Amino acid sequence: METLDKIIAKIERHIPELEAERKRLNKRSARVKVIGFVFLLFILPLLAYLLGGKSIPFFAFMGLIIGVGIFFMAKEGFDLFKDRFKRRIINTIVKEFNPNLNYTPGGHIKKSEYFQSKLFNKNPDIYKGEDYLSGRLNTTDFKMSELHTMYEVKNKNGKTKHTIFQGLFMVADFHKYFHSETYILPETMWQSIGLHKKKHEGADLIRMENEAFERKFRVFSTSDQDARYILSPSMMERILELQTKYGNEISLSFRGTNVYIALSTNLNFFEHNMSKPVNEKTLIHGHLEDLKEMLATIDELNLNTRIWSKMPGRISSDKEGI
Repeated sequence: METLDKIIAKIERHIPELEAERKRLNKRSARVKVIGFVFLLFILPLLAYLLGGKSIPFFAFMGLIIGVGIFFMAKEGFDLFKDRFKRRIINTIVKEFNPNLNYTPGGHIKKSEYFQSKLFNKNPDIYKGEDYLSGRLNTTDFKMSELHTMYEVKNKNGKTKHTIFQGLFMVADFHKYFHSETYILPETMWQSIGLHKKKHEGADLIRMENEAFERKFRVFSTSDQDARYILSPSMMERILELQTKYGNEISLSFRGTNVYIALSTNLNFFEHNMSKPVNEKTLIHGHLEDLKEMLATIDELNLNTRIWSKMPGRISSDKEGI
């Protein structure tokens, strides 16, 4: 708890301003909702009645516009608070936990790095993310962020959006340069693509001896030898444990000197509950646990163990994604 106490002491100077802003935003939001409620339920129906019901479609449209306006008025203020909170509070938590880490609230993994993973077949029409974290943890250089990628399908009613990936996306130094490419895809993804699929990005389907791993994942590689080198019995067990821990899909690719990890999750990290005071100790502890959870993958996959040699060419150590 020593780290938590240090964090609370560090953020103390930001608390009065952020807490006053939180209370002001909550009051304004409640006030706007009441005004909107009265207008939609009483004033608009009264006006429609006085006009003999002839303009009901118009008033219905006006009600919709007002409702959307109320939503965005409230959202804008909360978004500004969210950014300030993350820059002052979450950034302090990150730096106090490990000075070698860099945090950018609105940053995310670059689209080019997402494509370099070659984990997903569809190109996203919508690409967004937040909570970009980068730096070095022990001996591992890494970068990660929340990502949500989607593709759009046109139909007679306009466009529908479909999620390709939503979760935590990581690029980490694997401590080894491979000329081959190896992909580990969850069984559910493989089945959705089609059971006839024997290749992924030019890599062949490789059968592993671990039956439990085979039931959960499909392995594709341009080198059978490298695939078995990477997926040692202990590595397969760690991937299985990670999948069991989160209960969601996890995909990995090993290309060049990097491992790309896509962990599907609906968790939204570092979000403050606006109904709670900014300095509530349990919430600060929750944000610290969020940070530990994001970094746990590095330890759980044992990426800090340098058991391989590596050719020159590390991942870049930029402080902010695009």
